Amino acid sequence: MPHTARKSVHGSQPVFMGRPVFSRADVAKHASPGDMWISAHGRVYDISRLFASGSHPGGNMALEKHAGRDCSQDFDFHSPAGQRAFAAYQVGWLQEPSDNPLLGMAIWALARRRNSSAASRTVDGPQGVRGHVTSHGISVA
Repeated sequence: MPHTARKSVHGSQPVFMGRPVFSRADVAKHASPGDMWISAHGRVYDISRLFASGSHPGGNMALEKHAGRDCSQDFDFHSPAGQRAFAAYQVGWLQEPSDNPLLGMAIWALARRRNSSAASRTVDGPQGVRGHVTSHGISVA
């Protein structure tokens, strides 16, 4: 069954694949030790618990360095098992991930999709990406 975007019950926050969609500005607001978010490859993580536990192998300084910002490049440094461990901290999606235009297109298109009578349509997404949205997914033109 394809994922559909819908509005959150908490106001007008768009939702993609069951999780809210956040802007870079939203992520930047969470940059303190008690409220720390990062983004990596289009996903948004709340790492406050990880910071509080002091269990990150690189130490809390590594987390503080990226608080409220994108850390896709440093995220890739982790082993596949380490990257999978971050799934427990994912709280949402980044509205326009700069390193993954197709994911950005999917988030952008589905989070803004309205109940339309048309089965498919062509849309202009972020970063100049043009694609075709159907009930089965998204293709880039």
